[in-house]
Parts: sequence; structure tokens; C-alpha cells
Amino acid sequence: MEHTRLELRLSSSPGNSRVTLPGTVGGAVVGIIIDPNGPLVLQTQVTARVAHQLNQQATTTPLAHGILLDGQTAVLIKKKKVMYRIKRVWVQRDSGTITHILLADSNFFASSKPEHVVPADQIATFESKNVVLLPTIESVEHFPVYRDDAEIARDVGTVLEQVLMDPRARRGIHARVEDARVEFSGILDNENLNEALQAGVSQIPGVRGVRSDIIVTERLAVMALAALDELRAKGRLPEDAEIEVLSEHQILYLHGTVPSSKVSTDAENAALGVPGVRIVVNNLRVVGTPTIQSADPASPRTHNR
Repeated sequence: MEHTRLELRLSSSPGNSRVTLPGTVGGAVVGIIIDPNGPLVLQTQVTARVAHQLNQQATTTPLAHGILLDGQTAVLIKKKKVMYRIKRVWVQRDSGTITHILLADSNFFASSKPEHVVPADQIATFESKNVVLLPTIESVEHFPVYRDDAEIARDVGTVLEQVLMDPRARRGIHARVEDARVEFSGILDNENLNEALQAGVSQIPGVRGVRSDIIVTERLAVMALAALDELRAKGRLPEDAEIEVLSEHQILYLHGTVPSSKVSTDAENAALGVPGVRIVVNNLRVVGTPTIQSADPASPRTHNR
């Protein structure tokens, strides 16, 4: 998925020994040194054991101009400290730029309380020992709750069963959850089901985005007509050529009159190129060609993708 990020899990124990590695290191870390103007991760602090496992050259000296974020960094809302700590930091893999932080209740006995995902653009400043949120934010509850992908996937399955009561329809849909974003692919018969599915999943707690690449079969005729319009724009289909497109069960039926066999073939290929189309039945008649009644009306001008 395009939203894949590198995750850094911050330890909340102040007693951990730490060494410093250059750049961004994913996984369990003790702290990170950031450029407050980025916010960009400049160095990562890990335990000596982790550094040895990674086989990286470590130093004990953090950058003097950087700001340390770790499990003890305070969160400030309207200049007041709140009982939350930074539990995870997500960064872009290629640049090391912070995209989100995860806030968890700092009370050790509050593990059942929800955790909240804070986008980096909702942070006013990074300071030594403090992260200051924008003044417009009233509370941590302002932000969406965090749930892992496995939990979200279970709820997505429930929504699929509620919206698509026909088991055959469910089998035609594939759902993928990554980084709290849900991506659908597959085939549905009508747009209402597609919209209901997306609306239901978007209401699942913790979901931060829904993308649908579902092919709706009732849209196929419209998509085929758009493909024919592209042929007209390229001059490969005369403006006065009238072609009707009907669709049923991923089958397209072309009806009308065209000036030549080449135009007929071009129109057929354009229809076959529409995603989700399995078969095109070409009933186009070439001007000047006598109509021949075949024993099998679909033969020989029925073509599979």
C-alpha cells in the first residue's frame, strides 16, 4: 500500500541503557533525536544489544542541536501537561520525516484506555522534554483512536457479512488492511452495495482511510462508452458512428453501425480493455455488409478478454 510507514516503538522505561545510531531505525527503540524544523529523525537511540544485533556502528554522543523524544517526553495541551506519553512514532521510510505519533495513557494501570493517533501537522512545536500540540486542540480525545490491523480486519469482515448477505458476493471481494487503511478490490453488481460497504468500513474505530478498486458491473457500459469516446478523440471512430453498449454479468454487447471492419475491431478491443469485462459480443454491422443470420447469434464475433 502507498501508506506504508516505518514504525518506531518507544520504551517507557527510563532505566534502559542507550547508544545512538545514525538515521532512522525501525522497531523497538529507546528514543529518537529529531530536527525540530523537520520534524526529521536524525538519530535513533537503541539498547547496546539491539545495536549489536543490527551490526551497526554506535556512538554514545547524540547531536547537540537535536531534540530528544522518548517514552518520558511530556505532552502539552494549552501549556498544560496531560497524562499521556509517546508510545510510537511513524516516519516516512525514504526521508525519515515524522508523519504521526501515538499517545498512550502514562498510567501503568491504564492499559485498557484508548490510544490516540496524532498527525505531525497537529504538533505546534517539539521542545526538550515536551511535545506541544496546536492551541486549537482541547484534549487528546480530539484525535482518532488507534487499533492494530488485525482488530480492524475482524471488523471489516463483520461489515462485509452485514452489507453483502449473499455469500457469492462476499467471495468476489478482497479486503486488505495495512497501517489502519482498508483497500478493497473485486467485483460487485451495483453501486449501492459498493457505497454501503465503504460507508460501513469508514465508521470502524481506528480506520484512517478507505480505498475501493471494486469493479461495479453496472458501470461497465458507461466505462465502455468512455473508451469509445477516447477512440473518437483519436480520430479512430467517426463522430457520426452510433454505438449502443449493453452490459450483463461482465459481458458487453455492442450494437450499431460502423463504416468499416477496422472500426468494428477497434471498438471491440476498446470494450475488451475495460477493467472487469470478461466477454464482448460484437453485434456491430459494417455499412454495406449484408446481415447474415447465424445459427449461433453470438458466433463467431464473441470474444473473451
